[in-house]
Amino acid sequence: MKYTEEMILQSPSGYCMPFEEEKNKEVPLSKGYGEQKDAVTGETSFNHGIDFNASHRPLAAVASGVVSSIGTDKEHGVYIVIRYGKYEVTYRHLSNVFANFSQSVKAGQTIAIS
Repeated sequence: MKYTEEMILQSPSGYCMPFEEEKNKEVPLSKGYGEQKDAVTGETSFNHGIDFNASHRPLAAVASGVVSSIGTDKEHGVYIVIRYGKYEVTYRHLSNVFANFSQSVKAGQTIAIS
């Protein structure tokens, strides 16, 4: 799958990241978009998003949407999924969630703590 401009999540609020960067500190990208090779197994897979190492930060909804899933599993820990129109964003490895299943959220609303 090729990345195209139509895939960019747009919001009237202007939010484009689910967290604020600290002044003069970059948030490291832990996994980029596209084909990835697992360092341990050597298997390749396609990552349809981008992953950041953003520990202990409030996470915000990037647009108006609806919580479509909340759960926990071995691979992702505690997670929440929010549907923004035709896209879904998964927030993983959370320490706390502040939204409920099927709840409507607005751009900029705090929905979890990483």
